[in-house]
Amino acid sequence: MKIVVLVKQVPDLSGDIKIDPKTKNLDRRDSSVVINPYDLQALTLALQLKQQFNAETCAISMGPQKAEMALYECLAMGIDEAVLISDRAFVGSDTLATTLIIAQAIRKKIPDVTMILCGKHAVDAETGIVGPGVAERMGLPCVSNVCECPEIKNGKARVRRQSDTGYQTVSCALPAVFTIAETSSEPNYIHMNNIKKASNAHIETMTLASLQLERSKVGIEGSPTVVGSLNLVEMNKETVMLTGDQKEAACRIAALLQKTAKGV
Repeated sequence: MKIVVLVKQVPDLSGDIKIDPKTKNLDRRDSSVVINPYDLQALTLALQLKQQFNAETCAISMGPQKAEMALYECLAMGIDEAVLISDRAFVGSDTLATTLIIAQAIRKKIPDVTMILCGKHAVDAETGIVGPGVAERMGLPCVSNVCECPEIKNGKARVRRQSDTGYQTVSCALPAVFTIAETSSEPNYIHMNNIKKASNAHIETMTLASLQLERSKVGIEGSPTVVGSLNLVEMNKETVMLTGDQKEAACRIAALLQKTAKGV
C-alpha cells in the first residue's frame, strides 16, 4: 500500500495577515508559516495506516523552497519520503493549475498510489477544491470530510465521514482521494530518532521540466481565476451600557440587533 499526503504551508493566522493590493493575494513574504491544520490531520491518519498496514508514505508539497521545512517536519513525524514541487513558473497558479501540477507529480513519482490524503481545505483560502480537483484529474473517486478509516480490505476502504446531519459510513474502491476533517487522534509527536533521520533525508524537487508540463497551463497564464475586487472589513467595536429593567433592556438589545442586521 502506498499513501500520498498533500501538505501546504499556510500563514500563521495568529499573526498579522497582509494582502498584496496589486495581486490581491495573501502577502506571504514576511508571514510566519505553519502546516495547514487539516493537512496535519491527514498526516495523522496516514501514519496510523502506515502502522496498521505497513504502508509506504510520501508527503508532497507545492510551494517555494522554504516549504521544505514543512516536509522535514513531516519526515520527523514519521513519513517515509518527501517531495517538493517548486518552480518559478508555478507562481500565481490558481486551484485549476495547482491540481494539474500536483496530479502530474503523483503520476510521475508514485504511479501505483493507493490513497491520496489531504486536508478538507486550507485555512488561508478555504476553497476545498484541491482534493476533489486532483481526483478529477486522475480519474479517481473522492470522499470528502473523512475522519476515520476503520477498514481496508479487498481493494476497498471503509471510511467514516462528517455530513450535514452527523456521520456516514462509506465504502470506496481504491485507489481514491480522501479529504480529511478532524480525526479523533492527536497528531504524532516528533521523536528524536526521527529528527535525526529527517535532517539527513533527501527531499526531491520536481519542476516544470521534470513534470513535462506546458508552461501555458500553469502559473498566472494557466489560471483563469480572477479576483475582481477586494474589500477589507474593519472591525469597529462599541460598548453599550444597558440600564432599566429587564424588559427595557431586552427591547434595547432587539433594536441594536436589528440595526446591526441592516448594516446601519
